[in-house]
Amino acid sequence: MNFRNLKRLEKTAKDISILYIEKDEELHKKMEKFLNKLFDRYYLAYDGLSGYETFKKQKPDIVITSLDTPLKNGIELIADLQDIQEDVKIIVLNMKNKDTDLLESIDLGISDIIFKPLDFDKLTIALIKTIEEFDQSVFKEALKKIKNIKNKNSDITLINTYKGILIENKVTITDMENDEITISANKASIKALKRQKYAILKDKKEDRYFKLFLLNYNLKKGTITCVKPKTVQTLPLEFISKGLGVDKSFRVVLRYKSESFDLKCFYASKSSVTLFSNIDLGLKVSDQVELTLGFDVKSNGILNKIQFGKVFTKGEISGISPYKSGKLIEFQIKVNKPDQRMYFKYLDDIEAALYNELFV
Repeated sequence: MNFRNLKRLEKTAKDISILYIEKDEELHKKMEKFLNKLFDRYYLAYDGLSGYETFKKQKPDIVITSLDTPLKNGIELIADLQDIQEDVKIIVLNMKNKDTDLLESIDLGISDIIFKPLDFDKLTIALIKTIEEFDQSVFKEALKKIKNIKNKNSDITLINTYKGILIENKVTITDMENDEITISANKASIKALKRQKYAILKDKKEDRYFKLFLLNYNLKKGTITCVKPKTVQTLPLEFISKGLGVDKSFRVVLRYKSESFDLKCFYASKSSVTLFSNIDLGLKVSDQVELTLGFDVKSNGILNKIQFGKVFTKGEISGISPYKSGKLIEFQIKVNKPDQRMYFKYLDDIEAALYNELFV
């Protein structure tokens, strides 16, 4: 496999959603492993009908489908998907036969056709090309809308997060040139964007959202320059706070079915923790586990002595989502009253430290 192309695809695939439709279970396993490493959002279907329903519900950016799908054949499926979204990007993965000959002879708006047996190098190249085509059309459309907002002097807000803290500030678009958008913003928004690398621009009047990527910033002048705008339907889930970003002292031990696992914590709040696992723990939503949360907490004395505290609690899984090479698992927790004071103080100290980083 060409690792240079894989790295190139990895950089462009992060913000793309994809649907794979195929009846072959072995191919499904191989493709899921491939997609899981590259795409944060991917969907799988075993037949044309469920693929069609998934597309209607999830609106993925790219579809990979075979043509011999049960319940709704591939040619019919492609036409139905294009009825929903005329410019949908579709890659066909199929044995060379009369159907693929037909697709090659007429213009059905297919992005690419790859013949089985599956060659991941060819698929990688096809995905790179398709994503580049998709991005360019999306960027141009979003730029037009943002230019219109600037010309109307509409009320706009920049939304981003800093280690779990939501930051929302009114901003002004000062310039648009060479597909670059320059925005005046305050220090907190700039610091958050510097860390996060992207933000959401909200047009309050039309209730529209645009995702922007940071190109450069000037803290002294209070400006940021963003590129690659993309219209998004709602505020992305990562902008809905799941808690605060914890410090390096925070440790979590998960106990499930007589086994213990040390997991990394991404976010913590008074009622939930979000953990990352790069191994399959066999967990599902609503499963209950035992959790030990350990962290450094400052004493209330004059010396501000630091001690390592432990909290024992039960956690119920409320959500599991793919993330990079593993999964993010969100647990609802209820800390026992004797432990609440110490745990809540840790969270208060973390929040105060984060606000200090942002505003001082």
